[in-house]
Amino acid sequence: EMGLAMMKTAYSSIFNEGLDFSCVIFDRDGEMVACAEFCPAQIGAILFTMQWTIEEIGLEQFKPGDVYMHNDPYRGGCHMPEHTVLKGIWHQGELYGFVGNIAHLTEIGGKAVGGFAADAKEVYQEGLRLPPIKIVSNGENVEDIWKIILANHRTPRTTWGDFHAMIGSLSVAEDRIGALLDRYGYEEVLDIGKRLMDYSERRMRAEISCIPNGQYSFEDWIENDGVTPDRRYRIYSTVSVREHDIIFDYTGTSKQARGPCNCTYGVTASATYNAMLNITDSSIPKNSGCYRPIQIIVPSGTLLNVEHPGPSVGGNSEVHERIVDVLFACLGQAMPERVAAASGGSSCNFLFGGLDTQTGQYYANYHI
Repeated sequence: EMGLAMMKTAYSSIFNEGLDFSCVIFDRDGEMVACAEFCPAQIGAILFTMQWTIEEIGLEQFKPGDVYMHNDPYRGGCHMPEHTVLKGIWHQGELYGFVGNIAHLTEIGGKAVGGFAADAKEVYQEGLRLPPIKIVSNGENVEDIWKIILANHRTPRTTWGDFHAMIGSLSVAEDRIGALLDRYGYEEVLDIGKRLMDYSERRMRAEISCIPNGQYSFEDWIENDGVTPDRRYRIYSTVSVREHDIIFDYTGTSKQARGPCNCTYGVTASATYNAMLNITDSSIPKNSGCYRPIQIIVPSGTLLNVEHPGPSVGGNSEVHERIVDVLFACLGQAMPERVAAASGGSSCNFLFGGLDTQTGQYYANYHI
């Protein structure tokens, strides 16, 4: 229902046609209770974004009617166009949890229209970076924050409309979860969420137990970072299966690139979960429970865990798919009948925009 509200009210085709967003419900501990998979590239980052926000802001700072937003790639997020909005859900004065929407905004400022500067050398060329900030307080827009954001985006009208579509989807979830809390009670709904996560964990461990124990490795190469000529970057992973647990170790991957093909930790985690969810039973509920048996090791300062101020706008769009292909190649050694062949290695993103000389206004559009 959150996703349908987003599609029907968003201004941009990237949302109402491309479905480049994901809608999530969290409990009060920041654990993901449910996720609607509109865009699988975001299924890991949204979890880390939520948990980072709680850690940085503190639960006591969340009040009824507040909405927080952030898009910082170094705070658990994806690349900078992905913005997350979060809202607390309250019942009779008690915080039940949160609802969130992570979505790829068409235009965020920066060096290039749409934020996709293929030759960016640092994050500051990629657009406006926001730490966790309150954009709605007690149901009212925080006008000064909105002025800063809209002044730094080339298409402020579209930004306004898309952000409010995201916030509107949170209101839909607030109403529907509120109805569940009224019907079943606070403790019961909270307990059901915990049991649902435990159920997903058991089913994922059962799936992992069907993979032969052992270590499986593979490598692939990124041919160009957009900045450094004739420089290739290695993606390397070793997948270790141990009974009911699985470890994805990316040690051996190249140091982070000068250009924007780097991935944040959130992007690499999303790709890892994406690969696992593709080879396991699709009926397993998507929540924090099914991620518990999956351990991810990604050395900091590498292509797959970029450090500040490295750029990363291309990592989510182009390298994510390559990570999935590397993991498919690893897992294919253990269970070839369950693993798909490699993809084309690209999202085939098409972005266009510029200045309309007749109106004096910028425009931007983005298709996947």
